[in-house]
Amino acid sequence: MLDFAGLPRVNASMNNTSYEHPLDPLIISAATDEWDNVTGIMSRVFDHANFDKSAYASQDIAERIYILVDNGQLDVEGNMRRWREGRIKLMPPLKAQETD
Repeated sequence: MLDFAGLPRVNASMNNTSYEHPLDPLIISAATDEWDNVTGIMSRVFDHANFDKSAYASQDIAERIYILVDNGQLDVEGNMRRWREGRIKLMPPLKAQETD
């Protein structure tokens, strides 16, 4: 049985901007409305002024990307675990339903 007790909890729902991990806002700011390879997003996170290169590696960024996709904050096309082939983008905002 897997033990998730040591993992950080993420309190996020679709299009929520509440982050509980320091990498989340860096990843969201690196993503755009256009499809981009996972490696492109990771590269922009590494280049961000607030990225702590001594604390995080590329696998840490990838794990957070997987969580943000699962939470509905990023959209995925292809296999995101194949960093050069999978593509991600910001999830479009939910449109309010029109009432008649």
